[in-house]
Amino acid sequence: MTFLNIFYSFILYSFLGWIIETTFVSINRKQFVNMGFLDGPFSPIYGSGALAVILLVFPLHHNFFLFFTMSIIVASIIEYITSLFFEKFFNITWWDYSNKPLNIQGRICLEYSFYWGILSALVLTFIHPRIIPFVNFLSDYIGLIGIIIFAIYFVIDATDTFKDLLRLKKTISQKISRRIISNKKIYRLINSFPDFKSKINNDFVIKLKTKIRSNYHRPDKIHK
Repeated sequence: MTFLNIFYSFILYSFLGWIIETTFVSINRKQFVNMGFLDGPFSPIYGSGALAVILLVFPLHHNFFLFFTMSIIVASIIEYITSLFFEKFFNITWWDYSNKPLNIQGRICLEYSFYWGILSALVLTFIHPRIIPFVNFLSDYIGLIGIIIFAIYFVIDATDTFKDLLRLKKTISQKISRRIISNKKIYRLINSFPDFKSKINNDFVIKLKTKIRSNYHRPDKIHK
């Protein structure tokens, strides 16, 4: 795969991953839930996971057992690193599998790792062969222009998200439990991830989640 192929594959799988998770969660909760960390319809963890499986595991597809096992391992490593990153840099946890059997520090568990393996097998067997022509088309006819456009977009969106998370980290660290956080993106993220918690001041987080749940469907109470 060329650099252009890799980049456009990342974009497409980030988009498809966002669609899959957002659709699954929205159906379960019977309301639309945007499951992306970014404002746009992209989930980089899915894009990264798909690329890792394509580049590292796909060569093993002739041996299904080895392919399936390595898919689980690679995807689980990415999920673990993502969870660890948010915990170390922002002192927050977005998901927690502590109540699941065979989990590792609540960051990954056998059940969801197994789902990752199934998803990887489905992607590489049915989806990826159909995406390759589209990736080649984007690489040939849009090329570097598309990379520049998407790179600028991702930098702006990710920077805005990280700024909001740093402000949230500061507020939680200051332990100002009476302070009201009125940020639309933070409201959306915490509403989307019910396992959200802080290891340094979770009492404040519990109060914050209560406020968010009561105000989330009241746009007049939420500011950018």
